[in-house]
Amino acid sequence: MAIRWTPHFLEAQGSLDGWRTPLLESTGAAMERIADHLPDLSVDLLFEFLPDWAIPELGIGGRTPRIGLASVALDPDNRDFSSNIDIPLKKMWAHELHHCARFATHGYSRHFEDALISEGLADHFAREIFGGEGELWNHALTNDQTPALFQRAKALLGSTRYDYNGWFFGDREADLPRWTGYTLGYRMISHYLERRGDMTAGGAHAVPSADILSVVSDLFEAP
Repeated sequence: MAIRWTPHFLEAQGSLDGWRTPLLESTGAAMERIADHLPDLSVDLLFEFLPDWAIPELGIGGRTPRIGLASVALDPDNRDFSSNIDIPLKKMWAHELHHCARFATHGYSRHFEDALISEGLADHFAREIFGGEGELWNHALTNDQTPALFQRAKALLGSTRYDYNGWFFGDREADLPRWTGYTLGYRMISHYLERRGDMTAGGAHAVPSADILSVVSDLFEAP
């Protein structure tokens, strides 16, 4: 399997000079590892000087808007930026490339549960390849918070009309903590992989959301 990737630097809003070499070296190493676990992909990779879109705690942030395109938003002035160009950036690319692979099969998000599952799978894939115990955004809830939020999420299963930004990035007025959707999705996939036993997040990139949901539907029930 192979990943054919073409880098593009978007610097209209600020320069990434001095960072290109370490960014490309880290990305190249990541692609070599990722290629062993996903089907063949051909992707354009954007390196954007875009501080407002970077995760403040990291100085980087990722997104995948469509098949064959993934990007990282970069904030070189962030004090933690330089220390996150190695493993955190590699994990970010693993997450986004998993989205690319899923886009090529089922897309990312038609229904609410599709988004939860896509994010959970992508985060577990990054962990499978590069290790660790998860990220800030997929461990954002306490065990006491989680059951009630799963029950709230149940009402939106099957819906295409939901507040994506609220569920995934937080909404104080709606009492949705930051990163709720990422954490619920991560827990869903944790249970799915544990119960399947023979499946990996990489191998599950093409598994329909309905099949995954059927295995973890009890998470949405009252304890």
